[in-house]
Amino acid sequence: MCPRGAITILRGLYATVDPAHCVGCGMCSRECPAEVIRMEVHT
Repeated sequence: MCPRGAITILRGLYATVDPAHCVGCGMCSRECPAEVIRMEVHT
């Protein structure tokens, strides 16, 4: 799902994001099968 390996699935239930590896590409939100990951722009 994440080309940078920023997302880890814990116990098959929970997703965590490592901000040190996330570049904000949005691929996770486009590919999430449950459509629960959203990307928001913060200014």
